[in-house]
Amino acid sequence: MGLLDIKYHLDGSVAFESGFPGDVSAWQRAGDWSNIDIEDDRISVTRETDNRSFAKRSFPLPVGEYPSSSKLRIRGTLETLGITETPADSDGRGAAYMVWLQDADDEVKRYLTIQDLTGERERYEAERIVSIPDDVAAFTLVLNSRDSGNSFSLTNASVDLISITPIYKAGILLLVIAWLAIFAMGAIWIYKRGSRTLFITSSLLITGIIVGVMLPETATVGVVDPAFKTISHLIPAFDLEAAHSTYKIGHFLFFLLISLVLGWHARSLPASGVILVLLLFLLAIASEGMQLHLFNRTTRLSDLGIDGAGILLGWLLATTAVRMSRN
Repeated sequence: MGLLDIKYHLDGSVAFESGFPGDVSAWQRAGDWSNIDIEDDRISVTRETDNRSFAKRSFPLPVGEYPSSSKLRIRGTLETLGITETPADSDGRGAAYMVWLQDADDEVKRYLTIQDLTGERERYEAERIVSIPDDVAAFTLVLNSRDSGNSFSLTNASVDLISITPIYKAGILLLVIAWLAIFAMGAIWIYKRGSRTLFITSSLLITGIIVGVMLPETATVGVVDPAFKTISHLIPAFDLEAAHSTYKIGHFLFFLLISLVLGWHARSLPASGVILVLLLFLLAIASEGMQLHLFNRTTRLSDLGIDGAGILLGWLLATTAVRMSRN
C-alpha cells in the first residue's frame, strides 16, 4: 500500500466511465477546426495553421452524492506527434492539457494546467489533484495548442472524485504537532544557550520558513500571482516567469540568513560547527519533506539543493567574518 492509498479514498469516477474518449460528439472544437482531430481512440491538436486551437469536453459535478471535502484527481496520457517551429507571433506558451472549473452559469472560475506540453518527451503521464471551490458545478477537460508549433494527442484520460481518509487526517495532525514541537525545542535550546539576539533572529527566520511551507496554493493563485502580474504591467522587464524565480531566491535567502546567524553565534552554542550545519540540513529536509503531506504542494530536489547552497554559503561567510574579527 502506497502513500496515496493511505491518503485518499476513491469516491467515484465522474468522467469516461465507459472508456476514453467516450461519446466523440460530446467533444467540442474551438479556434481553427482544421487543427483538431477527434477520433475513436484519441483527441489531437496539430499546428497546420498559425491559429490557436483547442478541443474540450465538459462534465457536471454530482451534487450531494459525495463528501464535500472531495477533490478531483485528473489523469491523462499524452503523446507528442511532431515537432515544428513555434510561430513568429508566439508569446512562448506551449501547448497544455488543462482543466477549467465552472460555476452553475457556465462561467469559468479557474484555469488550471494539468501538464505543460513542450514536445521534449514522446509520452506524458499527467496527473494533478485539484480542490473543488464551493461555487463550482462543472469542469471541462481541454487539450489546448496555445502558441505551440508542435502536435499532441490525448490518448487516455480519467477523472475521479477522491477524499482524504480519516486515518491520514489523524496522522498529518500528529506530524504537524511533532514538527512544531521540534522547532519549539530548538528555539528553547537557543534561548537558554545562546544570546537574545540569536534567539529573536533565528525564531523570526524559522517562522518565515514555516509560513512559506504551509502557504496554500490558493494564496499563490489568488494573491501572489495577481500581485506579480500587476508589477509586470508597471515594470515590463519583471515578467511573470522572472517573478516566479523569486520563490527560489526566497529559499536561498532564508537558509543563507539563518546559517549566517548561527555561524556568527556558533561559539556561544554547546555544539560543533559540523553539528549545527547538519541540523540546518535537517531543517531543509524537514521543510521540503513536509510538503509531501500538504495538498497541492510539491517537494523538489532542486529546492533542497538551493536550500543547501544557502546553508553552505551562509556558514562560509559567517566563519570568514568571525576569523576576520578576531584578527
